Amino acid sequence: MKVRHKVIPAVYLIMVNKNEQILLLKRQNTGYRDGEWGLVSGHVEKGESMVEALLREAREEAGLDIPADELQFGCLLHRNSDDSERVDLFFVWEPPHMPEVVNLEPQKCAELKYFDLDELPENTISYVREALECCAEERPYFEYGWDDEES
Repeated sequence: MKVRHKVIPAVYLIMVNKNEQILLLKRQNTGYRDGEWGLVSGHVEKGESMVEALLREAREEAGLDIPADELQFGCLLHRNSDDSERVDLFFVWEPPHMPEVVNLEPQKCAELKYFDLDELPENTISYVREALECCAEERPYFEYGWDDEES
């Protein structure tokens, strides 16, 4: 008998500025990948759609009010991570007018900064780096952590 399992859903914002740079945040004091660069992101709460979760996280973490109709689907990642499976959905936002980005969670985020896609920091979270590449190449789906890769 097959056992059904639950996956943990999370959403990620790939915000692109007018210079085609990606907004990254440097994690701190979270207990997960501290000192590494990631994206504005978070878990989807019960009763929330993926888009609603992303809009909430963008407001909470970076003070961004994003019109939902300006989001574009980037890619979906099915990730095997430590003791759980995760489904990560990446959305792309290229705002027509660049909003001010504010670090509203300085206890969890050391810095918010834009980077060129081909000049990401060495300590960018590996699956985030791969998701950015997938979105740039318009590959809508990838898997990570299933072949003894770092997860």
